[in-house]
Amino acid sequence: MEFREKRHDFTLNISEQVIAQIAQLVVSDVEGVAQVVEPPKSFRRWLLPKTTNQLVQITPLSDSVEISIFVLLHNGYRIKEVAEQVQNCVKQAVQDLTGNTVSKVNVSIQGIAA
Repeated sequence: MEFREKRHDFTLNISEQVIAQIAQLVVSDVEGVAQVVEPPKSFRRWLLPKTTNQLVQITPLSDSVEISIFVLLHNGYRIKEVAEQVQNCVKQAVQDLTGNTVSKVNVSIQGIAA
């Protein structure tokens, strides 16, 4: 699925893959995040048909987009604070760069990197 913005003089198409790449790049810069990882196998069954990027899942809604991302954290960081930072950074970047509304950013902490 592509997100379209129509104006009187042009149409802009933004693919889900682009949104997923933006989210993945932003998350890799958040302090405390070791890496973005694939979702557990139980999640992949439901999520993978939605987008081709296996690390960031995009769910298009009628007037917005929902993003799910799975991460490993570095040891010594407060999980809640890092997760909130990931949510805020992803939402802000996707909205600023694409103009699409982000309704929700789901962050799943998959573990602590050794």
